[in-house]
Amino acid sequence: DLVFSSNRADGVHNLWRQPADGTGEAERLTVSAVPQFATSVTPDGGHAVYWQAGYNQSVRDLYMVALDRSRRVTPLVQT
Repeated sequence: DLVFSSNRADGVHNLWRQPADGTGEAERLTVSAVPQFATSVTPDGGHAVYWQAGYNQSVRDLYMVALDRSRRVTPLVQT
């Protein structure tokens, strides 16, 4: 799967994933009012790491989201 950022749903970049061969529908992973941008996937494929703009747009925080059904978000670095 590819994990990517898109503003296709509501104009704000959030995380999505889709099979690498382009088949199937893209699946939304996160819902946030602030932009989020994917950076990597953990070596075991279990989580996507991303940064998120702070509400004042001058802060960047680092998170990861579980790629299982839970979609649990874990903060990694918060400024």
